[in-house]
Amino acid sequence: MKNANYETRFVRVIDYLYAHLDDDIDLAALAEVACLSEFHWHRIYQAHIGESVFQTIRRLRLQRAAEALANSTTPIDEVRKNASYGTREAFSRAFKDMFGRSPSDYRSSGPHADFFGSKTSAKYARI
Repeated sequence: MKNANYETRFVRVIDYLYAHLDDDIDLAALAEVACLSEFHWHRIYQAHIGESVFQTIRRLRLQRAAEALANSTTPIDEVRKNASYGTREAFSRAFKDMFGRSPSDYRSSGPHADFFGSKTSAKYARI
């Protein structure tokens, strides 16, 4: 029963994270959403999810940045700012650590490139 209670809290917090990725998110706000003390919330979250809350926020922001690079022409510097990185170097380093390539390389030849290439081929022109 206790795990189900925690799962409900995790869902509330993850929903909150998605809705507030552009904000400065602090542990106190997340603990309030989870209805637990900061210390207890962070400890339980990390034990169940396998990463800290701040690692989750970083991962979600970088995943959103990867989606923007793959599916838009938004300048990389704007994608960096939207991911809450102050410098190009920090963003490039974090992005490369997560996706194995620089943001510009990801945009031009990331895993999405094969999909877009096939979409524009004559074989799929009628779709």
